[in-house]
Amino acid sequence: MGHFGFSYIGLIFLVLLFIPNFFWTKRKPQGYTPQKENSILLCFERVGETLTCVCALCFSDLNWYGYSVWTWWLVAAALLMLLYELWWIRYFRSERKLNDFYSSFSVVNPCPLTSTPCTST
Repeated sequence: MGHFGFSYIGLIFLVLLFIPNFFWTKRKPQGYTPQKENSILLCFERVGETLTCVCALCFSDLNWYGYSVWTWWLVAAALLMLLYELWWIRYFRSERKLNDFYSSFSVVNPCPLTSTPCTST
């Protein structure tokens, strides 16, 4: 683990993370104000996002090399990404209120974006 090189799987995951966030900037929930966000936590979030992007793209270990024990981690990540995308689809089809933004998704939990892949808010 830890071999430098381009990761196409990392790129695919990052694109899947960024597409809903791009649409969210144009369709924020009614009543959302970024002034309520804690600036220290926001700073940690941005640093974490940057490091995640760098690691996802710069380590070729994330690429597909055939079936192995690590294949199950990729399957689990893909399933979580699918839940993440489905939640965003549901949000964009809703009235886009704050309740819709923080609503649960199936049996995941009360705030699905905290348990599925990270998002910029």
